[in-house]
Amino acid sequence: MNSEIVSNLVTTGVGSEAAPVEIDAPSSKRLRQATSDVWNFFKKLGPDKDGVERAECKGCKKVFKARGKRYDTSTIKRHLDSCTQIKHEDIGQTIAELQLKMGLLKIDSGVARDMFAGYVVAGDKPFNMVDDRRFRNWVKYISPTLKLPSRNMVKADIVKVHKREAAKLKKILVSIPNKICLTSYLWTSSTNEGFICLTAHFVDKNWKLQSKILNFCHMPPPHTGYELSSKIFTLLTEWKVDKNIFSITLDNDSSNDTCVEHLKNIEGLEYTTALCLDVPTRWNSLYAMLASAIPYKKAFEMYKVKEAGFREFCPSSDEWRRTEKICDFLLPFYETTKLMSGTSYPTSNLYFLQVWQIQLILMNSLKNDEVLIRNMGEKMMIKFKKYWEEYSVVLAFGAVLDPRFKLNTLVHCYNEIDPISAKDKVELVKSKLYKLFEVYDHNSSTTVESSSQLSSNFSQATSSAIGTQLIKIVGDLMSRNQEAEVKSGKNQLDIYLSEATLFCNDAIIDVLQWWKDNHHRFPTLSLMARDLLSIPITTVASESAFSMGSHVLNKYRSRLLSDNVEAVICTRNWIRGYDDFEEDKDQEDIAKGEGYSSGVGSNDVIDLHEDEDEN
Repeated sequence: MNSEIVSNLVTTGVGSEAAPVEIDAPSSKRLRQATSDVWNFFKKLGPDKDGVERAECKGCKKVFKARGKRYDTSTIKRHLDSCTQIKHEDIGQTIAELQLKMGLLKIDSGVARDMFAGYVVAGDKPFNMVDDRRFRNWVKYISPTLKLPSRNMVKADIVKVHKREAAKLKKILVSIPNKICLTSYLWTSSTNEGFICLTAHFVDKNWKLQSKILNFCHMPPPHTGYELSSKIFTLLTEWKVDKNIFSITLDNDSSNDTCVEHLKNIEGLEYTTALCLDVPTRWNSLYAMLASAIPYKKAFEMYKVKEAGFREFCPSSDEWRRTEKICDFLLPFYETTKLMSGTSYPTSNLYFLQVWQIQLILMNSLKNDEVLIRNMGEKMMIKFKKYWEEYSVVLAFGAVLDPRFKLNTLVHCYNEIDPISAKDKVELVKSKLYKLFEVYDHNSSTTVESSSQLSSNFSQATSSAIGTQLIKIVGDLMSRNQEAEVKSGKNQLDIYLSEATLFCNDAIIDVLQWWKDNHHRFPTLSLMARDLLSIPITTVASESAFSMGSHVLNKYRSRLLSDNVEAVICTRNWIRGYDDFEEDKDQEDIAKGEGYSSGVGSNDVIDLHEDEDEN
């Protein structure tokens, strides 16, 4: 390698922001190679009409002026920090790999700090872990030149990551064609401070159901319905989605009734439909306790023989028999609760059948020979009726939009419950469904596809299965049928309901995938399906955030400022989601023993009052 170029590499280092310059020589003019790391993420376009070279971001495709005396790489390097199409960790990884290949390891402190902030957030690490002498000695041994940030710098870096990720999420929420469903929940921390969690649920551009925490912020008293609605509206306005809300799901606190009524009346906040849904009572705990005891029935009997003092406490044969009956009775409740209470909750089409099954079981329990089960059923039915009457129509919408069920399934289900009122209930659901579709249809100028478009879509979907000629014939027939139905005055909902139900052996299908595959046939109806199928029927998603909250804000970190709590919890959710947190928490519970959850042993307790210097 030319000694002059080697000298330059040593002087500037990989990752330098200095631009390539021309080197004059007596016999020729040579151009120094571009050494900045940004060229891994930008495409050189050459000079424009003004003679200044341009570069295009490989992520967002924006074009910038680059190179020359007036334009160096600092501008486009700053763009990498804000580009929503390039992951920052990818940048750091690429830089490290490039440096190792060239034998020059020059650490970019900005990238290092950003990656460390991501590590602290994803791993729920305390900010002041950087103050631990053993940690600092280890890092200094690995890289003597790396300057570790202070705890305040770590907090500042996390806030920076939070703002960047929030900007990405805001763009997504604004760009999706469908509306957003919300859940909200109040939580009191170990320090008796109130927090409100607002979570958005929506179908993304890939037709995948998403659940993202928007805010996890301090909510001072009073927690009245008026104050809650004002807080929610303020948060939605900050996210610029206040005009794009479809539903809100709250728990059964009395203040939430006032909250929803006030939200409906706030000027500027628009709902396609406004909903307040209660969280169903969870009857799974009793089942779990009894089911875990039944396998040890023989052990109890043996212990009764060996230990005389246990005889009066050991369950009798009749008690074991009743326990088994109660378990059989509660099993469907346990399974339904499991389905509804998962952090990766299902689309709303499954809820109707679950709730319908529960109602049938409760109705049958009232006729049970076992007095204990009859008494349980009576009390459970009182609570159930309250929830069922509140949202049965909404649940039914989701079932109708499942291509396996449609209206025929509703007729059967309502007949099983009450044959006398079944017809009226189905007509009520149908009329409200059509009324909602009219709103979507009025706001949409999209029509059913032309015959050529339908034929093309059908060909793409089935070309691998049957011959080309048959594809053309079937595609043409489908198109003609569609055109005939449109001419006859049928709308998309009419056509969808008139078609045969989907035959499928699978108990659970990806119903969103079906609508994705058929959205060209039902453009307006599929948009309505996106909104209805994303309605969360419980507030579990928001409640799950408080598992993170109690993990981040606990007795060891009780002075963590609320803004920093929000930055950590929201950013972690945006990067990793709920499921990763639950998995990590389970692993920690197994491993930590008596120690602190981050892995610090009981004999190595460090000060975790992280924001003490800021209070």
